[in-house]
Amino acid sequence: MAEREYNLRVVTVTHYTVQVSNVPPGLQDRHVYKRFFRKYGPVVDVAITFNDGEMVQAYMERGRIRKEMQASKVANRLEDLEEWKQKLHSVDERITDLELRFQKQAACAFVTFEFAHSVDDVLKAYPGDWWSRLWMGRAKRFEGHRIRVKTAPEPSNILFLNLKYTARQRFMRRAFTFFISLLVICGSASMVYKAQEAQSKVPQVSTVCFTPISISQASAPNAPERAVDCFCSQLGLADAWSKERTLCSDWLRRYILGQMLILAASFAIVINNYVLQRIVEFLVTLEKHTSVTSEQMAVTKKLFIGQFINTSIVLLVLNYKSSVNLGFLTKFGIGNGVYSNLNPDWFSNVGVALVLCMLLNMFTPHSISLIKYFIGRCTRYCRARRCVTQRYEPPPLSPDPSLSTYLSIYICRINFLLMKCCSLFLVN
Repeated sequence: MAEREYNLRVVTVTHYTVQVSNVPPGLQDRHVYKRFFRKYGPVVDVAITFNDGEMVQAYMERGRIRKEMQASKVANRLEDLEEWKQKLHSVDERITDLELRFQKQAACAFVTFEFAHSVDDVLKAYPGDWWSRLWMGRAKRFEGHRIRVKTAPEPSNILFLNLKYTARQRFMRRAFTFFISLLVICGSASMVYKAQEAQSKVPQVSTVCFTPISISQASAPNAPERAVDCFCSQLGLADAWSKERTLCSDWLRRYILGQMLILAASFAIVINNYVLQRIVEFLVTLEKHTSVTSEQMAVTKKLFIGQFINTSIVLLVLNYKSSVNLGFLTKFGIGNGVYSNLNPDWFSNVGVALVLCMLLNMFTPHSISLIKYFIGRCTRYCRARRCVTQRYEPPPLSPDPSLSTYLSIYICRINFLLMKCCSLFLVN
């Protein structure tokens, strides 16, 4: 009884199904698939997908427009009704054009076996590496085609509109989006670099003092600037403003300007990461992934690389002062920083900006989701006022960008922690 309940709860049809791609385009007979794969076990069913994704999408758009037309007719909104009629006419023309040009071809097939071990036998016979496909024997080829076989994803996880694209087409698309993503990440990093460079040009305020400074030492005629900074930092911002405004006027100006620039640079990084997220999500849709999981993984990988560079690498490179000549890299500002190691001044200036940026990155995805929630409530309220009989359909779920954000934050923390440990080890 317990085994039966476990199977009903965990085991699904995907445990008995394989996805077969690179099939003959003109073959639409399921019995041919059954005869070929029954040597691995009894075949229960074969489902063939075709290259009719654009047509299905057009018909879905037509159905949505007809719903809006019905809602406009019930609400007696004649202007909206005429607008929807024009859109319906354009969609009908597109459907007619697609039907004239459409040639029905098989995109892939889903073969379901009676036993789960048959799936293992098929996967062993058809490994996923290119070497096995190159030297595939004629007995394993399906109607002369070097087929690809893999475990079938869950039906709700499949992007059926993208199944018509071949592996070569997806490879070319991914190579193109990889090149564009690389350019976008470089452009994003350069924008963050410019923002941090503008902040670094402001004279830094020394807030770390190892010995207390008295007012007589700070107000001496030949007192160094660091002594004045130490005295004012000991007082704090409020006391320096109320008690020693004349002596600490320059320190107050540099301190407030520096904190404002740190805040502005952190917000610039967060906004830049959000724009990068939108661009990456658009580029990944051009890759035509066959499942939602693979699409989200591609978004997460690209976002992690971009956000880690913007948050960690740019700050490190810009503020690093090299003890050796780096050659042409110095023209790009690499090695011309202020700090040669992770000293207390680094933590008071660069570390504050880094922590603030990570905190903003942590709260930004949730803030955007909260804003979308209130916008969605307003949308539902407005639609309910327009037509109470129309059922509200929520927008499709988009990939959650918080995974790449948190991953970049954790790696960034580990990166600087290891750097600090290495610097302590070298000093000792």
